[in-house]
Amino acid sequence: MCIRDRIKANPNNLATTLLLAKEANPQILNFDTGKVVWKAKNVPNDYLDLKVPVHDLDAVFHHNAPNTFYTSTAYNKVRLYDIRGKPKPLKDVEIGYEKSPLNNIILSHSGNFIYVSNLIGSIFLLDNRKDFQMVGKLKGATGTIKKLELHPTQPILASASLDRFLRLYNLQTRALIKTFYLKQKLTNCLMIGDEMEEIPEEPEETLGDKVSTRIKVNENRELNQRAKKAGKIKLVFLPEAPANSQDEPAAEKPKKRVKTD
Repeated sequence: MCIRDRIKANPNNLATTLLLAKEANPQILNFDTGKVVWKAKNVPNDYLDLKVPVHDLDAVFHHNAPNTFYTSTAYNKVRLYDIRGKPKPLKDVEIGYEKSPLNNIILSHSGNFIYVSNLIGSIFLLDNRKDFQMVGKLKGATGTIKKLELHPTQPILASASLDRFLRLYNLQTRALIKTFYLKQKLTNCLMIGDEMEEIPEEPEETLGDKVSTRIKVNENRELNQRAKKAGKIKLVFLPEAPANSQDEPAAEKPKKRVKTD
């Protein structure tokens, strides 16, 4: 019995879900009957007649084709399945640019491009119409990317990684447009639509913005310098001096101000 590593809901059919596990091919489970209604098969053995290892880390269903889905594997591969045809993957392409497990995969709104991320902070842009050919790369991340999320209406991609940064990318220019330092290791993120923009933003202190922190530190330093310049004034009373004669009392010494830090 294998342990399910990840469960992916089918947005086209809420009664079914996709099960992914190590050393097990993808399976589709029907909640109404509680039975597995579809099970994939592995690709043929390699040139040494050895079994090809299987470990799917993430999956995504196609928007316009509800019977097809894509998976990203721990062996740097992207696969395409169609539950209407043969159980073996229709495409099995190795992304050989960086030898790192592909732990996240999402599909663009048009369905023409695929975004995959790995464990060393790289985000690849693959062309779905050209056998997953890499056509771009989004840079900026330095830690393992745990989640990729697309904006529902705008061409903006969000990435949450273990380096404590949340990054926003413009998919039209492929440029990094915003970075948030959130002070803790990130494992997930969620993008909301324009209809939810009236929700008040979190206070600036909770965002952990480095720039605002540096400004506050500089302001505190300026206040400390001003306090040092102003100093503190204390009145010190000196003892009376002996009289010059018995008839004439000694003149009283004036109070002296001593400036101390």
